[in-house]
Amino acid sequence: MSEALYGLIGVALGGLLSFLSSFWSENKKWKRERNLEKNRDLRTALGTSVKWIDHMQNSYYHASVISQNFLQKKINEDEFRKEWPKLQSALAKMDVEQKFIPILPSKVYSEGNQILKMFENAFIKSISIGQSFRHSNPEVVAKAKEEYSVLWNDWSILYNKIDEYGKYLNSELNKTYD
Repeated sequence: MSEALYGLIGVALGGLLSFLSSFWSENKKWKRERNLEKNRDLRTALGTSVKWIDHMQNSYYHASVISQNFLQKKINEDEFRKEWPKLQSALAKMDVEQKFIPILPSKVYSEGNQILKMFENAFIKSISIGQSFRHSNPEVVAKAKEEYSVLWNDWSILYNKIDEYGKYLNSELNKTYD
């Protein structure tokens, strides 16, 4: 009877080991497939975000040119306002699908929002300085000339911020292929 018991224990242990081996293998496969799916979703979301950079850069170039034209009195304020790029609404039209937003790194939206705020500040400063340049009081015009150099420093900072943001997004996108 002891031989039968040993045989039965052996069969039970063999079955248990076979089950556990199969379970661990399937679990690893499931986790690997889940990670691949998560990376694919993150890649899709970041791919959309990377497209924002082109719009930001194009808006930057266009806005800096029309700002310069307004400040040099080549266009009036109405033309300036009409020509100013509608960056926020353009980006909203190409926003990441709602289901992907939670998986994006938080920096994606925080950095993008900073750029939008900087863009809006450039708009406000351009109008303020442009109006001051058109003023008859020499002191107001002199102060506007000082603010003008600050504005162009802000444009430079904005350009660098867009560039850094693009590098960050591309770096995050490339990580999804590892």
